[in-house]
Amino acid sequence: MHTPHKAPKTIGIFMNHTRALFFIPENGPQQPAPLESGIENRLRYPGETHPGANVGNFRSTNNEYSRHNRENNQLKQYLQSLSEYLEHVDAALILGPKTLVNRFKNHINGNKKFAGKQLKFEQQDKLTPAQFHVAVKKFAATLV
Repeated sequence: MHTPHKAPKTIGIFMNHTRALFFIPENGPQQPAPLESGIENRLRYPGETHPGANVGNFRSTNNEYSRHNRENNQLKQYLQSLSEYLEHVDAALILGPKTLVNRFKNHINGNKKFAGKQLKFEQQDKLTPAQFHVAVKKFAATLV
């Protein structure tokens, strides 16, 4: 007796450096809430000046190294949170800016949990919600 093949659970992720939007075709209008990264553009911490040149006898530092580490750690936590969404699905379409998508791809490739999953990474800088939903539905249709 032949058992019908269950369609894979599919998710679409459209991400940028500040947030990730999710779309699961099976859920209909009930979709997961966006995931905020916590990374803010042009954020200044107390004691830091603008990134311009400092002149004069008493030159202060912007402590670029610690700012870079702070942003890098936030990005690692963001990518880890995104990868948790992929642990329970069979297939995913991941869209976003080229550098971020490549970094997420490298983050996932190092993890054996994702070895059997169908993951497709594409560069997309801007998408409307409707375009995003159509792209995920087309991707899901190719899996069946």
